[in-house]
Amino acid sequence: MLNKGNILDERGNLIESGMSFEDLKVYNKERIPKYLKSRVKEWDYYTFQNDKIGFLLTIANNTYMSYISCSFVNLETASYVTKTYINVANPKKFILPTSAFKGNIQILDKKYFLKVEKTPKSTKILAKLTHFVKNMDILLNLEVTPNKLENGIFILHPFKNKHHFYYNYKENLLNAKGTVTLGGNITKFEGYGSYDFGRGIWPYKTEWFWISATKVCAKNSLSLNLGCGFGICDENENFIIYNNQKFKLPDIQIEIPYDEKHKIKYLDEWKIISADGSINLTFKPILNRKDTTHAIILYSKQNQVFGEFYGEIKTTTSTIEIEKVSGFIEHFNNKW
Repeated sequence: MLNKGNILDERGNLIESGMSFEDLKVYNKERIPKYLKSRVKEWDYYTFQNDKIGFLLTIANNTYMSYISCSFVNLETASYVTKTYINVANPKKFILPTSAFKGNIQILDKKYFLKVEKTPKSTKILAKLTHFVKNMDILLNLEVTPNKLENGIFILHPFKNKHHFYYNYKENLLNAKGTVTLGGNITKFEGYGSYDFGRGIWPYKTEWFWISATKVCAKNSLSLNLGCGFGICDENENFIIYNNQKFKLPDIQIEIPYDEKHKIKYLDEWKIISADGSINLTFKPILNRKDTTHAIILYSKQNQVFGEFYGEIKTTTSTIEIEKVSGFIEHFNNKW
């Protein structure tokens, strides 16, 4: 478990690693050594979906390159649209807060406008992104609730280099309501999902899997967060929320579907299990949202597979049946 205090000491070394369900750490980025400041990576990421469509928004400042990325996923037609607006000339425009709960974001450019305003009760997202589909602009006007500490987890990952770290907060069971306007068509949107707050310095090569799923109904709500492959932390980010109770989960093993050439068959069934038998899930994909960036020494390959989870999870108090719970498995492979 993490202790209260700064992330970095006077020399910019990571003080400790671990996880917490409390907001204990201070992201004191001013102590990052000068020679590593160009390696800092920061982002705020929101993802929401309902039975028909999904919506994703990324605001990232990687120091040498900043960008806004927006995606819409149609689960009925198994199709998606992604548009990324890259800013290389002036990454200082993208000032992201040091806290997951405080600090607003406002970015203005000829191609886009984005405002994220946080209050104790909600987060408001207002954005205009030009030429999202052909010559049509997209307007986003969403209010996200609730912002509840009890629905999230903090994880502080170490790496072999003592100056490398990843400070991450993931919050589930968020509800997004509002409108999405494409061209002249206004669509009401309501969906559930998660918020991913990430700050840190990583090795050049990184790879991870992130699993997120949510189901909300009249009787109870269920939200699942799982991850593996990133950093060398003894703690994990795995937990489930069921009937307003949060349960920590053990490390997971992902049985990845491969073909005869050892390439991942993303649209085949996946299995997610744990060594102690408490996690036994099957993931049935619907579509794979792929996004690849390749520029000289920079490489990023993302496969975000949307689908449904089935199976069961055993907690300290009961066995939770997982039946047609919508979510995704995200697989990132980076050299940056």
